[in-house]
Amino acid sequence: MSIRKYIAYLKTIETGSITRAAAPLGSAQSAIGRMVADVEDAWGVNLLTRNRSGIGISSEGLVLLPELQPPCQ
Repeated sequence: MSIRKYIAYLKTIETGSITRAAAPLGSAQSAIGRMVADVEDAWGVNLLTRNRSGIGISSEGLVLLPELQPPCQ
């Protein structure tokens, strides 16, 4: 799995939007959405909740988030 896909997921969590995550990563919204879906497929869980008001982190995502974040210095 590419580190870029994990970064896309973390940026989506940070911004609360796949669209807003795309610009700073220099990617299209569709590419970010595919990367996040790839991470979800690899882990076998839904890491995000998606609804009309936006995107949030799922309960599974909360559990796995520490595994994806870089350690604090």
